[in-house]
Amino acid sequence: MNILKVLVLFAASIPTLASASIQVLGFEVGVSTLSQVKAQLAKHSGKINVSTSSLTGGPQLKTIGARRGIDGHTKVCYIFDVNQKLAMVMVDMPKTNFNRTYDSLSAKYKQAPKESFGALFAKFEGVDETIELDGTQQGFEMQARYFRNDVFQRLGLQTSSVSLGQTR
Repeated sequence: MNILKVLVLFAASIPTLASASIQVLGFEVGVSTLSQVKAQLAKHSGKINVSTSSLTGGPQLKTIGARRGIDGHTKVCYIFDVNQKLAMVMVDMPKTNFNRTYDSLSAKYKQAPKESFGALFAKFEGVDETIELDGTQQGFEMQARYFRNDVFQRLGLQTSSVSLGQTR
């Protein structure tokens, strides 16, 4: 699958402002359950790592993006709250996707006030969600993070400290 197809797939998973919750890679943040996500991932993914998230205290599932047929996504982490509802999705991908992903999100979401994280960071706000694009880390990868607002606010997240794979 070429990068253009990946970006179209990624952009198609971004909801409009009118939606009550965000859809990411076919799952609805705040609605999809652990068992629903596990069942779908089992059909399309190779190895699924299961652990407990240090961010929410709930379970988290990690997959390799390419195994799910998503070229360009190197890792995907689905994080659930203690009630096993999808609370966050973190997608690692090459930094070369930053501008196209930014443009897609800008068309659908209001950009939050600029923070001092640098040129490769953007935050968007929807009705019930916050989305961050973070390419500020060294290396060639960036991360797109989709949060339910209640989880984002409750955690008081420091965006620079969130990383894929924080477990207990």
